[in-house]
Amino acid sequence: MKELITQLKAISFEKPESIVYGLDLIQFHFNHEDYNFSASNKVLMLGEQLQNVNMRMDEKIKLLNSLIFEKEGLYISFEEDAPVFLKHLFDKNIGDINLVSLIYQYLLKKLNVRFQMWSSQKPHLIKVYDTEKTYVLNLNDKGLKAKGKDLSDPPEEQINPIQSLIYNVLTKVADLLLVKNDLKKSMEIYDCILSLFPEKVFWYARRGLLNKNLGFYQEALKDLERYSNFVAEKDFSSSIIQALVELKGLKYISANLQNQTH
Repeated sequence: MKELITQLKAISFEKPESIVYGLDLIQFHFNHEDYNFSASNKVLMLGEQLQNVNMRMDEKIKLLNSLIFEKEGLYISFEEDAPVFLKHLFDKNIGDINLVSLIYQYLLKKLNVRFQMWSSQKPHLIKVYDTEKTYVLNLNDKGLKAKGKDLSDPPEEQINPIQSLIYNVLTKVADLLLVKNDLKKSMEIYDCILSLFPEKVFWYARRGLLNKNLGFYQEALKDLERYSNFVAEKDFSSSIIQALVELKGLKYISANLQNQTH
């Protein structure tokens, strides 16, 4: 787990391959079944093909779109169950928007095209620019120029857009593991998310409820109380309120029993 967290923290466009290695590690750690490097190797090979291309920006974008959306036949899905692992993306030719956006931006970097994600809420929109022109690509429309309502919201300032995409991928993996009832790996990914993004306090609540269900009451109470320090009580869900009441009751009973034995 420490290696995974270290690698994910190190992801940056200064080291483009760190994106692919990070996605590899996420898949290896949380979906080890029939794992191989074929999908990540394919992405790396695409990057090698593109890194020495000497064309105008428009021609580079056309080449990239041809490779990704025509030759590889990839499509974007906004559905909750869209594949979030590289292998599934290339097996099914469809994947989660955050995953596709990460790969596309990695390849833009290899092409030496300057770019900026439009916003963390719209990872399918990417602004590209050079000294002559600037426009926005819509990955949901096979990388063609975005127009109309797609651009109705202005771009937002982003401190670290690549980390926001990694966060979105991890949250989708967490939901997938919980649906599969893989509680051990669910706990591991909650730990991973909170190590990388401690400001996302919602995950203290999720980890606390999972700890409670697993019978780890002290850990559960710590997480839920930590969550309560950041969130107004009116925003608590009924399950969180019930868990806090039960756990504080257990804590009170336990303290009384200890006092009686002394």
